[in-house]
Amino acid sequence: MARFSVPFKAELMSHNGWARSCSDERLFSVTRFHFETKERRSTPPETGYGDALYTVTSPQGTEVQLKITESYELTRVNVDRTLRSHFSQSTALNSISTELSSKIGVASLGAGFKIGEMERDEITSKIFNEVCEQNFETHSTTRTIETTINIPLHENAMYYVVPEYRIKTMDVSLVYIDYLIVGYKSPLLGRGKRFKKPASANPPRNEMRIENPIFSIRYWDLLGNEKMIDDSSLVGNVDPAELRTGPPVDTQKKPIFSRVGPSLYDLSEKAFVRKWRTELAP
Repeated sequence: MARFSVPFKAELMSHNGWARSCSDERLFSVTRFHFETKERRSTPPETGYGDALYTVTSPQGTEVQLKITESYELTRVNVDRTLRSHFSQSTALNSISTELSSKIGVASLGAGFKIGEMERDEITSKIFNEVCEQNFETHSTTRTIETTINIPLHENAMYYVVPEYRIKTMDVSLVYIDYLIVGYKSPLLGRGKRFKKPASANPPRNEMRIENPIFSIRYWDLLGNEKMIDDSSLVGNVDPAELRTGPPVDTQKKPIFSRVGPSLYDLSEKAFVRKWRTELAP
């Protein structure tokens, strides 16, 4: 299991990573999404093979050993990197942030802002629909093969050394959303002092629990060994760049709520000084 948040921590340590109000240059806000991912292997295991890396012909008269030491560029889907890259540029998350910001702006910020089941389902649906239309990028890896293979004695037989892949599934859930508004009072009336809404409390009042599975991704995971096969029909029988998204397998299995990483209150201490300064101006 892994967790990640969007926007990323590094972005929110600067005021430039927060959204500035169009109507007040001294007002900033952010809406942050916390995701959970879980990987699992298919049951029963589904395996396949990539393109041939090496081709050998069985010798006549004896069985031999062949030592192979070669470097090859193999295709591997880096799902974690792919998801982080997608969500950092997600139109759906931007749209959800805008809608929530407008509602939060008219809510009683001192008491925090809550969302209902219908709104949670709408948020989940928006993210799912965007992901299903997404063409994810893949990342290649270079690996050096150092192996010794036994070539059986079969007259004129052809053998193929191929990379082996196995289907894995990653389940993605949205655990919760948090938000924070940071602003500065008028330099004349409030001496430009910083304020935060909602105010820090225990438990926090700036969290919206979603706890919904959103989608699952099936992909071919590159295993750590190569295989020698003699059936040419199996060579290249999978597309290692293929990545299929679909509805969550188990919608009843909700992620367990827990807070991850520094809070927005902590990050805002890094991003915003205590009093208004000209360098904060647009």
